[in-house]
Amino acid sequence: MSKKTTQLPTDTPESAAEIASTMAVEALTAIRKEIRGIIDGSAPARRGDKTVRIAQLAQRGAVVAAEQRKAEQAELSAVMKLSPAVVMTWIKAQTAEYRARLVRDVAALDGGSRKSVLG
Repeated sequence: MSKKTTQLPTDTPESAAEIASTMAVEALTAIRKEIRGIIDGSAPARRGDKTVRIAQLAQRGAVVAAEQRKAEQAELSAVMKLSPAVVMTWIKAQTAEYRARLVRDVAALDGGSRKSVLG
């Protein structure tokens, strides 16, 4: 009998953080569109003062942005807690080409030019 091998899907599913980030962007985009519609008159007319409606939407947008900042901070905090052993294990798992690029980027951090190595 031959063993069956299960193939993993080629595309990886989105993480919860990626989904939450996408949702935040979509929510903020919709809120901004609604505010712009109120300002230029293209949004459906509702009862009440336009400035109150804009302020309410801006408050909702601030809540979404605050949650997004909290999620980003939690992600950064998790990265900061990584031990050097875990980082080395991850580095060893990378390709030789990627490791070489990583070494160049790390060496550039202490270089004299102090330019960004990310871009």
